[in-house]
Amino acid sequence: MRKLCSQSLQPVAKNNAAPVSPLIQAGDELTIIVRPHDVSICKYVGTRAQLEAEEIIPRDTDWPERNQKTRWRNGEILFCLSRMRRKAIASDNECRIYIDQWCLRMERHNGPSGFDDAIARKKNELQAMIYAGSAKGMAERNKRFKQYIAAQDDTAFTAFKASIPCLTSSPRRKSARTAGTQAKQSERQHD
Repeated sequence: MRKLCSQSLQPVAKNNAAPVSPLIQAGDELTIIVRPHDVSICKYVGTRAQLEAEEIIPRDTDWPERNQKTRWRNGEILFCLSRMRRKAIASDNECRIYIDQWCLRMERHNGPSGFDDAIARKKNELQAMIYAGSAKGMAERNKRFKQYIAAQDDTAFTAFKASIPCLTSSPRRKSARTAGTQAKQSERQHD
């Protein structure tokens, strides 16, 4: 297996050239992942041309080779650029297939850690639940409910709402099975 891989693929070019193997193509669109796994980071995943087109990566950046990473800091933002690889053979160090698929990770320098983020989120959720259970929170919820009921009784508002296609619910279609059962029942009633 290792000989086959090493013979079938060309080595990575050292002059920051594009992809290694013409057989492996990256995705068509740039993917931006904000807060993956609920952590305060952002990732751009795409081809080298897509990342360069975003103009986030400085022009004089040395693009990493193989499984290396390039890191830099701009103000309060830390950047980490790395090449993605095929997951199917990622465990075989001598036979990795490197494609033109890159990940640019951005995070705040000296920013909150993932644990700090989780604690802050849970704290906000708890505060919202405590407020909702308080007399003031219940009064606010009752006020909103009364406003909702009043809006439902307002004929001008419901007519306006009915004129907007995405706000009206379309009648549900009957399935073929339901339609067939209803047809048989109507035939029995007529007999």
